[in-house]
Amino acid sequence: MSQRACSRPNFGAAARLAFAFPARLGTTSAVNDALSIECPHCGESFSLAFDAAEGSASFVIDCEVCCRPMTLAVRVSNDGEIEGLEIEAE
Repeated sequence: MSQRACSRPNFGAAARLAFAFPARLGTTSAVNDALSIECPHCGESFSLAFDAAEGSASFVIDCEVCCRPMTLAVRVSNDGEIEGLEIEAE
């Protein structure tokens, strides 16, 4: 499948997550989990860095292949393990 250029700058999912999950003042945090995402629009797969230490989260990202938006909801247990991932087309 050929890639098409996004109409807006695409800094990558990891960069968008840096804005969605800013580091807490006075702490250091390493992204420790990679999520495998399958786009609900085009079916292509890509990886997404996620820091489970930040807890459960829901956010919108663009597919790295077709640039269409999707909502991700990541459930993280109290001990920092990823329990589930839901992906929905926007």
